[in-house]
Amino acid sequence: LDLERALPLDARARGLETIPRPGPDTRREEVLLSLDARSGVAAPGAVELTTRYFGTRADQMRPVLARETPEQRQSNYINYLARFVTGVKANGQITIADNTATNVVEIREHYRLDSAFAKEGNGRRALHLLAHEVRRFASTLGSTVRRAPLAIEYPIEMREVISVALPRAWDLQPDNVTVDNPAFSYHSTAKYADRTLTLTYDYKALTDEVSPALLEAYVKDRDRVYDDLGYNLVDEPQSAKPRRFAVAPAPFLTILVSVALGVWASRRWLYRYDPPPARPPADAPVGIAGWLILPALNVVLAPVLLLVLMGAYAIFIDADAWYGIPTAVPKALSDWAQPLFLVLAALGGLLLVLDGTSTILFFKRRTSAPTVFVALSWVRVAYLALLIPFFAEFTAHTNATTPSQTIHWLPDGLRAIIWTVYMVRSKRVEATFTERLERAVHAKPATVS
Repeated sequence: LDLERALPLDARARGLETIPRPGPDTRREEVLLSLDARSGVAAPGAVELTTRYFGTRADQMRPVLARETPEQRQSNYINYLARFVTGVKANGQITIADNTATNVVEIREHYRLDSAFAKEGNGRRALHLLAHEVRRFASTLGSTVRRAPLAIEYPIEMREVISVALPRAWDLQPDNVTVDNPAFSYHSTAKYADRTLTLTYDYKALTDEVSPALLEAYVKDRDRVYDDLGYNLVDEPQSAKPRRFAVAPAPFLTILVSVALGVWASRRWLYRYDPPPARPPADAPVGIAGWLILPALNVVLAPVLLLVLMGAYAIFIDADAWYGIPTAVPKALSDWAQPLFLVLAALGGLLLVLDGTSTILFFKRRTSAPTVFVALSWVRVAYLALLIPFFAEFTAHTNATTPSQTIHWLPDGLRAIIWTVYMVRSKRVEATFTERLERAVHAKPATVS
């Protein structure tokens, strides 16, 4: 209860006095998890979990602990941990140390795991680490549309440390993340030395509420914290045979259907589009030469570059990569990352066929070629405007390298403007693209009355 004024129980008191506002460090908690996996990734592992409560947080814990029997406490704690850790079992009694002089309550728990790393198939084993206690300060909010300030837990200072002693050397790089917000501060570090990985997460609330004006920035920073709280270690056996490629039906069928639809649409409408030829001056230059050589190169390279781009993303046709997309992107993208990828894949397949048809029309010098060239130039600009930000967001949260990191410099928009003006105003274009669609004329047989 946050009270601001109080009346002292003193006859000399002359009115209410201000109660000092508690500092962020007056209510503090530390969680230290140590996993000993030195016996091997498939061997049993030992876990020691130490939780310390300081200040008013210790005062809150004492009545909670007093209400539980040792048996109830053991059951409650193991059931809570089993929600996050597979194969965990108690390995000794929970011990409690209460130092009233320093106002610190310490709880020690001991567990063992059937295997330090969980088996995931294909000979792989993985250890998924998550800062569960800090996570409660970064979980998704029920609603972000509000007129009143958002109340947040204050005061609270939280530190969670996860230490893993590994059975062999690992290629792990140090890392640190800092998030500064008017409502909280957050900092995390990942360190690796002597076959031991140490993850440290620090969170401190700086106020007890967030105003509506600051809520959008608060939610974004809160999501950044959420995305940072996990760490995965995967053990790939050296002797394991390469995994067989397994096709994910959704992206494979999407691309297949989009290509088939593109072929049908191109034959049904695009190839049959047959506007009348222009009437250029008699002295207008004719043929694919001069500046027209550059659009000619473009129509040849466009489908090739698009095919290379789509080929780089073909990894997501693999079942493991496809089903792993929601976990490889930020929380805000996880629900619609796969549907958006299907839309982009379908548009890519359709555009690939249309680009191929444009190339045919161009070199047949069809009257429709300039219009189709300009239209597809702008369609390609719109497609890349959707594609690049999506995969830039994806690669920012994974170690993947995609073409979106190398094609953003291409001036597609500027090029589309230049070639639109050229195709509309060039006399060479008018004099070159004059061929019409050949239509076989079948005479009707004469009827004899």
